[in-house]
Amino acid sequence: MTNTGTPSFDDVKFSTYVWSRAYAALQMVTLREKGHEGITKLKYNFMNGHGRKHFLGGMDKLGIRNDPPAIAAAKYHYMGNDLIGDVPMEYVEESERKVWIRYLAPAWAYPGSGLLACPASVQMASFQAWHKNNGTWLGCPRLAYVCTKLYQYGEPYDEGYFIEHDHDISYDEAFRFEPVASAPHFDPSAAPRLDPVQWPQARLLKARRRYAQSYTAVPAQVLIDMYGLPYGTFLIKQAMLGMGTQYAREIADRMAVQGRDSAAMASMFALMLKTLGDGAELAKTGNEHVLTRTGFSPLEADAPEELFEAYFGLFTGILRVLTPFVSIKRAVDKQGGARMETWRFADSTKRLF
Repeated sequence: MTNTGTPSFDDVKFSTYVWSRAYAALQMVTLREKGHEGITKLKYNFMNGHGRKHFLGGMDKLGIRNDPPAIAAAKYHYMGNDLIGDVPMEYVEESERKVWIRYLAPAWAYPGSGLLACPASVQMASFQAWHKNNGTWLGCPRLAYVCTKLYQYGEPYDEGYFIEHDHDISYDEAFRFEPVASAPHFDPSAAPRLDPVQWPQARLLKARRRYAQSYTAVPAQVLIDMYGLPYGTFLIKQAMLGMGTQYAREIADRMAVQGRDSAAMASMFALMLKTLGDGAELAKTGNEHVLTRTGFSPLEADAPEELFEAYFGLFTGILRVLTPFVSIKRAVDKQGGARMETWRFADSTKRLF
């Protein structure tokens, strides 16, 4: 459950920073624990399910449903990812029946060196799960996606084009990998743009935040669907703990937190939660600093408690890196039909681990 108010640009930038790295963490832990087959299945199931749910509705929101199929499909990916999600891309119309898209480095889904561990088959699975099905979802059996370049093959970007054939094709023919030596150049002035009347800044910022949240919450649910709740949440917690460990000092710097006592840690987490769009209030009770949390991005309030506990790993991972002298205890209250959490921070004179 997240704040429905209009976020600031800086808040959305931080949300994207956090949840894009969480998305990568979920994938890398799945690769570590379940191997090549596990991450490929995760990526395929996530992308295919997400596409089925959002593709046509997204086209309507973007006002492109009635464009020629190749243009509509390419516009959807460019506008939804680059213009809304802040995922760097390029778009080139070679003709109304052949339109190129490129996903540029650094890869949004794999910040840092995560891309280097991602097998090429995982990228292929993404395109087979979503891009291959664009013609099916549009009701155009002539539309195919041709992948022409991949990062993992030493290329500078992932690239491909949508092409509308002059005859119906089989489902198997709707995707193929066919490298090319060169492709048309991107002209930013000719790229699609969002309608400023339909997409004022407030709507764009809300959509960008939801985009980042969805790329964490939905893959987490896919892991639970794949492996069941106990093991799925184990994988998710491992990802969140690892992410907290890896990025703790970066996050503290972004939050401009200098201290390392319980007061500083409670204040940092309250600011972090508010920046992500959650409700968070601080109070002092005796020797404890108490944070009351009433928003739970990227999750909904009715998510399983095991999932909340798994995502809490992000914060415990951060805390353990920053100081061994502060404890945190989390409690859940569902009285009155509304979910609320309290986090209690206390200083210790001895190292806790």
